[in-house]
Amino acid sequence: MKNIEEILFKNWGYKKFKPNQKKIINSIIKGKNTLAVLPTGGGKSLCYQLPSLIIGGITLVISPLIALMEDQVLFLKKIGIPSFYFKPNSINQNINQQLDNCINGNYKIIYCSPELLNNINFLNKISKSNIKHIAIDEAHCISEWGYDFRPSYRKINQLIDLMTEIRISAYTGSASKRIINDIINNLNLKDLKIIKSSFERKNISQKVLIFNNKTEGLLKLVKNESSIVYCNSRKSSIIISKKLNSVGYSTDYFHGGISTKEKKQKLLKWHSEEIKTIIATTAFGMGIDKLNVKKVIHFDLPKSFESYYQESGRAGRDGNKADSIILTNDIDKKMFIKKFNDELPDKINLRYIYKNLCNYLQISLGEGMNNYYSFGLNKFCEKYNINKNMTLNVLYFLENHELINLNHQNNAMIKISWNKENDKSLLKKISIKSNVIDVIINEYPNVFKEKIEISLYKLTKITKFNSNEIIKDLQLLKKMKIIDLETIYNFIKILWLKPREDNYTIDPLIKTLNETNRIKKNKFKKLLKFIYDDEKCKSIQMMSYFGEDIKENCKNCSSICCK
Repeated sequence: MKNIEEILFKNWGYKKFKPNQKKIINSIIKGKNTLAVLPTGGGKSLCYQLPSLIIGGITLVISPLIALMEDQVLFLKKIGIPSFYFKPNSINQNINQQLDNCINGNYKIIYCSPELLNNINFLNKISKSNIKHIAIDEAHCISEWGYDFRPSYRKINQLIDLMTEIRISAYTGSASKRIINDIINNLNLKDLKIIKSSFERKNISQKVLIFNNKTEGLLKLVKNESSIVYCNSRKSSIIISKKLNSVGYSTDYFHGGISTKEKKQKLLKWHSEEIKTIIATTAFGMGIDKLNVKKVIHFDLPKSFESYYQESGRAGRDGNKADSIILTNDIDKKMFIKKFNDELPDKINLRYIYKNLCNYLQISLGEGMNNYYSFGLNKFCEKYNINKNMTLNVLYFLENHELINLNHQNNAMIKISWNKENDKSLLKKISIKSNVIDVIINEYPNVFKEKIEISLYKLTKITKFNSNEIIKDLQLLKKMKIIDLETIYNFIKILWLKPREDNYTIDPLIKTLNETNRIKKNKFKKLLKFIYDDEKCKSIQMMSYFGEDIKENCKNCSSICCK
């Protein structure tokens, strides 16, 4: 058998491993359950990919990131490692077909989302395949004390229980003792080896800069070098990109609303240095790996310490000096604190929203169990005068405690009817950007007879065009009086899991809610201190948050002690 260095060079082209990669790989090969605590850019994917070439059977990777699955499968196929991923939102028949392909396809590595484990058929069938290793990506999602809890991750232990002679590896970027213990206990990991890398990034200078006018501040900071600018809205990403381009900078915007095709085009231009700076929302996240990024700038304040760490870690991956910069001012601080307080639900909010949610969906006492409901978030919040993000936080809390199940793909519905049936022939002559006309005709033939509801999300998936482009084309058809187009509205699909019992349902959860809020407040306090405490070294504060004790000031950050 070749040693792992030879395999590394032959298949991946690397001459040496990153810190702790070799330890993790050897632990997996030896059959030990392994928990790897690795920072962003630590090279975790290699840790579960390489052993698959040695241990035999199939490696099942459970990951919440569909785009990352696609990219990794594409890469693995290029280097000759047979790989496969289960596509999300598949109907049962399609799932069965995918499972058969997987079991009979001689694959080395297969990927699936944790949500697929809710499908009993999938769970039972995948457990009978030749899986020898389960790798759990973003394992902190198991813990409700984590920053990105996903209830479906709690189903992984059910899969493990169904299997024998299986080794588990789990990967997280959170070093919190509480979260690590949650991962170990939930997965029931025995004979466990924990391998933890340092989260310190000595080559990245952490800076917080005060600008009354942040746009002017940004203009001073952006140079003709590879950079990322993060902001909190799609609209802001477009506006900032246009502003920078108007004064001669080479930029483009990136957000979740653009098509997959556009994303790939923009990334290609950025990687080839045709575009120097990407102005992005958090959609520009996992799996983005460009070695020579010199600056990561947060135009808006980061949502959490964890997200800031991950986003700032996209700078300086070549080991050269780089900057991570937060732009802020007094107005920012006030709005940041107000937003946090406005969106944090207490027991009164929880009871109020739950009761009114039941009334809005017309669920009577003792009813609702195992029924699906289409929930209009905007209409609900307007009707009951409730903060939208507060409502979402309550919904996620109810889901985390298995009272409801959410279709996390917020969907937009549009109502369309054709004015005249003979317009069907006319459509072929109309020049519009997307192929939405053909899709509607093929998918919804009754549109010529009656007014129908159409999923905007479905249209984007089939046409491969983004929602803005599709809406523009539909509005053009309306202007030409070919169709009637009603107001677009958003809804969330809710599966009700337990009968409505009002306070009898909610009151047992109050203690947990209070503890969750205490943890959130403590995390928020630490983030505020990191941003606005100019006395203590930023690197020391950051490492303290991730459980590392650093004695010496970094001498590179914006704090007074390091100037």
